Amino acid sequence: MEARGEPALGGDNEMPLIIGVMDGLSKGFTEAQIRFINGEFFGVFMMIVGLGEVKKPAEFLWRVRMTAEALENDLPDWFDLAFVEQMKEGDWSANISNKTTAAWRNHLKTVLWNDLERRVE
Repeated sequence: MEARGEPALGGDNEMPLIIGVMDGLSKGFTEAQIRFINGEFFGVFMMIVGLGEVKKPAEFLWRVRMTAEALENDLPDWFDLAFVEQMKEGDWSANISNKTTAAWRNHLKTVLWNDLERRVE
């Protein structure tokens, strides 16, 4: 039985990031899909997306795609609406707070601005 992803972040004053699905193989996920949605990269990425669960698959996918495009990150070809619906059915989650759409947009603007400043300095 594989577990959710290993805690990705954490230190003396930080809470570890716990992300993913439990028993993903029995829920129809491939090993590559499990590595991706249970992995550190996706967890940190989802902190920017601001969603720790899949409530509305179409909105979840839209936000993930918008964020990936803004950050110039590629998503796997199989990351589509059917896959996000499978994530919902598989009870994917991350221990991150869910941001409103407005809060997510503002956070994404800040992330992009900070990145731009670092590149120009």
